Amino acid sequence: MAHMKEFLAAYPDIRLDATLTDETVDLIQTATDVAVRIGALVDSTLVARKLASHRRILVASPAYLDDRPPPQAPGQLRDHECLLFALQPTGAWYYRCSDDPEPLEIAVKGHLRANDSQTLRDAALSGVGIALLPTWLVGADIREKRLVPVLPHYEWLIAPGPERAIWAVYPPKRVVSPKVKVFVAFLLERFGQPPYWDCP
Repeated sequence: MAHMKEFLAAYPDIRLDATLTDETVDLIQTATDVAVRIGALVDSTLVARKLASHRRILVASPAYLDDRPPPQAPGQLRDHECLLFALQPTGAWYYRCSDDPEPLEIAVKGHLRANDSQTLRDAALSGVGIALLPTWLVGADIREKRLVPVLPHYEWLIAPGPERAIWAVYPPKRVVSPKVKVFVAFLLERFGQPPYWDCP
């Protein structure tokens, strides 16, 4: 719910009714004005506006990397404690170099799995292992040097497939509601291009 204080101050006549869930909500059935969704979009009749890119990066704490040599190549992750996202399809991470169109798979293992990215971030901060996390979640940690990028010259994914991004999604209407327009415009302006969490 970052930036909502600013939004409400800028638009005091708008009332926000926020629902936070990992489930895909039927916007028409629930009469939802707009949803912010992260990941790959499924085909639908909804209107989608890309708000920002959704990149993932490998990170670990300085304390974890002090205890063992940092990996110099993706294959060396097999020798490390990897923090796994329980909702990903397989026990593998995917990577590609800038000139490779298809991602390559690397099997990883570790003693901690969680279905929540915040939990994996906390574990990485505590020195438990290496985590593959969204840059919007760990950008500030990297800037403040609480977390260190690992193998940053590769593009990292938890699954292959279509583009993953942060989207504003809303039902198709002949005239888009003014409150939806200002909400989407507000998020686009706040996130920036490139998004502020990806800026050095």
